[in-house]
Amino acid sequence: MDIENIIGNVGSYTNEAILIADADVSDGAVLTIRWINDAFRNLLGYADSDVIGKTARVLGGPATSPGTHAEIISRLEAWEAFSKDLNIVTHGGTQFWAQLSFQPLRTDGGTVAYWICLIRDISARQAAAALLIDLSLLART
Repeated sequence: MDIENIIGNVGSYTNEAILIADADVSDGAVLTIRWINDAFRNLLGYADSDVIGKTARVLGGPATSPGTHAEIISRLEAWEAFSKDLNIVTHGGTQFWAQLSFQPLRTDGGTVAYWICLIRDISARQAAAALLIDLSLLART
């Protein structure tokens, strides 16, 4: 196995869900999905035909506050890398906590051509944090 083969198939070697989306120069907040890896399909339950060519809004969940949504739009429009913890929804309707990490991919001229988004299930971490809050509240009483 050579390095070019590894690089060409890196999306199949990771447990992290990955999507690659076009960057719309007229509106940085519009992410049209162009590619997903197997981990994305497994974690979120979407087939290629469900998401390829569609905007990343398919991932939004009802628990996403307008403020969080506005923050994501602002960061995308600024063309900057960022991460955000978000409650998202699988194709089957199950909600879970995920960390989404967005990275712009720039051309040699500096224009953002694509976004890579890594999606990690952080439900266990969120549940542990909530438990710690509950325990600290109990300890105060």
